[in-house]
Amino acid sequence: MQISGGRGCLVEALGVPGLRVARLAQHPAQIVELAPVIYFHHGQNLVDNGAVGSEWMVDERYDELIAEGLIRSAIIVGIYNTSDREAEYAGCNIVAKKDQYANWVVHTLKPYVDAHYRTRPQAEHTTTLGSSYGGLISHYIAWNFTSVFGNALTLSTQFAFCTGPAALSELQSYTGPKKPIRYWIDSGSDEGAQSGGGRSDYIERNRIFAEGLAQAGWSELQDVVFLEIPGGQHNQWYWAKRIKKVLYFLLGHEPPRLARMDLRTFQSSISVNAYTYASIDLSYENDFKLTKIFADSSPAFSLTSSDPSVATVDTATGQVTGKKSGTVQLTAGFQSLSTSGSVVVQ
Repeated sequence: MQISGGRGCLVEALGVPGLRVARLAQHPAQIVELAPVIYFHHGQNLVDNGAVGSEWMVDERYDELIAEGLIRSAIIVGIYNTSDREAEYAGCNIVAKKDQYANWVVHTLKPYVDAHYRTRPQAEHTTTLGSSYGGLISHYIAWNFTSVFGNALTLSTQFAFCTGPAALSELQSYTGPKKPIRYWIDSGSDEGAQSGGGRSDYIERNRIFAEGLAQAGWSELQDVVFLEIPGGQHNQWYWAKRIKKVLYFLLGHEPPRLARMDLRTFQSSISVNAYTYASIDLSYENDFKLTKIFADSSPAFSLTSSDPSVATVDTATGQVTGKKSGTVQLTAGFQSLSTSGSVVVQ
C-alpha cells in the first residue's frame, strides 16, 4: 500500500488549511475497479507517524489481507483530529461541534473524495471507523446519515462520558425499523474500572450496545460483530492487534466458516448470591473471531448449568448467579459445536 499526500494536501484543496488533514491509502492510479472507502478518525494513527506504539499498522495488515486474497481493495481516508477532538467526536461541553464535524465529513469531505477518486459512493460501500471517542462519532455519523454511511467500525467506544450515555439510551429505546448499517463493536477486559460481575465497564457498555442492536433486528456476523478482548487495554497497540480482523469483517469476499467455540467466565469463583458472567467466543477460519451476542435469536445456541441449585445461568445475559456452595459445569452449544467451563460457588 502506498500513502499519497501529506499534511495539508487535502485540506488546502478544500479551502480550510490547518483545520484537519486527510491521507488516502492506495494511490488512485493503483485502483483499477471502483473501491469502497473507509473514513478513519484519529487519522494520524493510521500508519507510521514516528511515535512508538501509536500507529495502527493499517497498511501492513491491509497488505497482508490483500496478499492472502481475503479482502477487496479499498481507499482509506485518515482524518487527523484537532485539539477539539473531545468536542468534535463526543460533543464534550460543546455538542454543536460534534454536529459540525459530522456534517463536514458527510457534506464536504466525502463529496470531495468521491469526485477525485474511483470510489463506490453508495452507503453500503462507505464506512466510518474510530476508537474510543472516535468510535462514538463513527456510530453517530452512520446512525444519523444512513443514506451516506452504511458501516460503522467502533473499537473500545467510550460510552461513559459526554454524549455517550445518551447514545446508549437512544439505542435502547429505539423502536423503529432496522437501519441499513453494519457494525463492528469491541472492547477489552482491562479498559476502565471493573463493574459488577468482574466485567470492565467498557465491556459492560459495549455489550449493551451490541445486545441492543440484536434486539432491534441486527443479525450476528451478517450485520453486527461483537468482540471481547481478554486483557485488552485502551490504547493504540491493542487496537492495532485487532485491526486485521476488523478489515476482514468489512472487506472479506465471503463469510468465514465457524471452526470452534470456547466458554470463559470473568470470575472462576463467586460467593452465594453473588454473580459473574459467562462469555462464548466463536473462532472462525482465517483467524477471525467474535463473542456471542446473547440477544441474537439464533435457535441453535444454548447455555446451561449442570446444577441450578448451585448456580443458575441466564441465557439472555450470560449472568451466572451463586445459590449455594459447590461447583457447576456450564455448557454452551452452537450449531454442531459445544464447550464447557466450571464455576465454584463458595
